[in-house]
Amino acid sequence: MSLKLSIVTADQTVLSREDVQRLVVPGEDGQLTLLPNHAALMTSLSAGTIIAHTDEGLIPVSITGGFLQILQNDVKVLADGISESSASDSSSAE
Repeated sequence: MSLKLSIVTADQTVLSREDVQRLVVPGEDGQLTLLPNHAALMTSLSAGTIIAHTDEGLIPVSITGGFLQILQNDVKVLADGISESSASDSSSAE
């Protein structure tokens, strides 16, 4: 079982994966780790790095803040913005 992950900004889809085993995100009150079958949750995110753990390795995406929703193994991140290095790194991971 895995998580379906979408990270988007107002301008673009930054990352879209269906094979995420674990997701670490920068929550407002500290890091959150999301695993398959996580309870439904909506939360704000602070600036930091989202790390998606896949069978192929780690995929880091640095964001400037935003919101996260997880519902039935479907994770949507609405990011305020991303760093330029993350844009080039994650586009190759799609």
